[in-house]
Amino acid sequence: MTQRASSAYSDQMLRDAAARALAEAAPNAALVQGADVSAAFAGSHWQLAAEMGWTGIAVPESHGGLGLGIPEAADIVEEMGAQLFCGPYTLSAVLLAGLASRFGSVGDELLRGLAEGAVRVGLATMEMRPGPGGRSVLPLVEHSTGASHILCLVREAVGISFVLYRAAGATFEALQAMDPTTPIACVTLSPGAEIARALCSHDEAERALLPIHILTAVELVGIARAAFDRAVAHVRQRKQFGEVIGRFQVIKHRLADGYTLLSHARLAVSDAVQRPGDIDAAQIARVIAADAAMKITADCIQLHGGMGFSWETDAHFYLKRARRLHASFGGTAALRKRAGDRFIETLLRTGSAGVSETGVVREEVV
Repeated sequence: MTQRASSAYSDQMLRDAAARALAEAAPNAALVQGADVSAAFAGSHWQLAAEMGWTGIAVPESHGGLGLGIPEAADIVEEMGAQLFCGPYTLSAVLLAGLASRFGSVGDELLRGLAEGAVRVGLATMEMRPGPGGRSVLPLVEHSTGASHILCLVREAVGISFVLYRAAGATFEALQAMDPTTPIACVTLSPGAEIARALCSHDEAERALLPIHILTAVELVGIARAAFDRAVAHVRQRKQFGEVIGRFQVIKHRLADGYTLLSHARLAVSDAVQRPGDIDAAQIARVIAADAAMKITADCIQLHGGMGFSWETDAHFYLKRARRLHASFGGTAALRKRAGDRFIETLLRTGSAGVSETGVVREEVV
């Protein structure tokens, strides 16, 4: 079975339609030539998503959406990763749609806007600070270009507040992004920009963010798959010392390692997609997918030789996006720690003999 055929989470027809549409709109060639993604693709890609109905995928039918779930979104998101889709799709169409019910009367407006493709959310990755003239400043906002709203996660003593701001009237100061497919900016908000706020306990917030972890893992699989395919295609035609380099043992071993990592990531992600309420499955899948994507994208550059480190190829775009997703929403190190803490707590609750009273797992000598 091919990698593409084995990766469908819900509907192969949906995946195939997404793959065709995204391949036609892929920014790779223009990015290699130095195109500004903010001007060239952020708007056109979002328009494509709206026209295809993808922005309303998690919106109930009563609000004009498709009323579908994580498996259907996953079919689209993996192809978005493989084709470097430029836009906050998961943040808007899935996370914001899931939070809408917590925002009271504003939620209905958001859902209808998502279904129409009019709502597009940027993510504030640093908390607000005071600005000039009594205004407020968000120092770093991802997906700032074209954003209609900005979502900020604020840590409180009893949990996390999801705060939504309207972007109309805000001032955007563009910043240099590591990942050129994701514009970032410092945003100075207009007075009264906050339109909704929902305070969640830590457990509630963790569950609200599950779709993000799952679909980030799915996107990382798409990135890894695209990088792996590029590496294989290159070593099949590149010659050195009169031989195709794909015949060299060291190249074969590196590709075999990459294929194994990709296969393991796909299994973990498929499991998380089919069990979207399982916290451990979601967070572990994201960790495994991030590790695979980081290694495979780096190897893709290495296998391209000297040209792999230049703008002559699109390999570095996949590495940069993988690194950004690896660090998003607290990064995978925090997810590893939480998964480990929960595992130890489970052992303690069940009275496992393999755990000491301090929570340290004891080694058993066989």
